[in-house]
Amino acid sequence: MTEEEKQLLIKDLSARLSYGVVCHYNCVIPCERTTIVKTNARDILKGIIPMSDGHIGFMIGIDKVNAFEGDIKPYLRSLSSMTKEEREEMVKLHIDDRITSNIEICDANCVDFYNSHHLDYRGLIPMGLALEAPEGMYK
Repeated sequence: MTEEEKQLLIKDLSARLSYGVVCHYNCVIPCERTTIVKTNARDILKGIIPMSDGHIGFMIGIDKVNAFEGDIKPYLRSLSSMTKEEREEMVKLHIDDRITSNIEICDANCVDFYNSHHLDYRGLIPMGLALEAPEGMYK
């Protein structure tokens, strides 16, 4: 993961914190007498933690995960998965439908809509920084 990709992931996950985004993660948890290894785990992102060494950690469920090693990926929905009802909601919110192909004109209302519906408006899925959410994950 490049530094630019790390910053993009942090920016995206920070904006999604209040919406209960589910993340896939791997982590090693040092305990008093043993080490717990979690692979292919999933839970809701709870927080972002600045570390004393300059790295950023994430709280997912009850686990602390170092995202800089590529151990965390949010489950997002592709823009093409928007339902008819979601498109109608966009119209009610005065969000222009052409935004789906031109994110540069997206305002705060639009960003909130995309985040609340767990939509991948930054293209993280094709970059390998996010996973396609299974159908029904966010219902």
